Amino acid sequence: KNMDNPEEWRQQAWAHLTKLRQECPLVQCITNFVSMDLMANVLLSAGASPAMVHSIDEIPEFTPKVHALCINVGTLTPDWLPAMKVAAETANKERKPWVLDPVAAGASSFRLKACLELLGMKPSVVRGNGSEILALVKGSVDPNSKVSFKIEFFENFLSSQLLFRRALVMINTLWCLLRWLFYL
Repeated sequence: KNMDNPEEWRQQAWAHLTKLRQECPLVQCITNFVSMDLMANVLLSAGASPAMVHSIDEIPEFTPKVHALCINVGTLTPDWLPAMKVAAETANKERKPWVLDPVAAGASSFRLKACLELLGMKPSVVRGNGSEILALVKGSVDPNSKVSFKIEFFENFLSSQLLFRRALVMINTLWCLLRWLFYL
């Protein structure tokens, strides 16, 4: 399809949104406290049904019922990490797409190790900024790291391509996940 045509693009976008609203997919979000409310409201306004289920006791029963899973490590704790891993493992077993958002992946050794372990579980989509992707590619903590430091576009692009080849994951937005989820 020709997405260079703005009218065709608008029609396709509306068709995707309409299908999403008809399906009302259940999306499990294990996300940080900062973005929990925002993520729930965005998913609701798009037509999805968000569920902020992060208890390891609920995941084996709940995760097989979802259409998609989103794991955001923004407020990562040792208590939440096992639940994230069980949810990712369950999503893979049930052939459900899942998104990894490796927030501040290079900020600490604990965070980087957790993100690399989750990345090794083969998410459908990795949603990260340049510094997060670079930390995953390098596999090391940057002592000068800030949550969002600036790097050159070319280095960003090459790092993204390298991660794509190494982990066989896509770096994209939630829109891509939803298109893939509904085969649009």
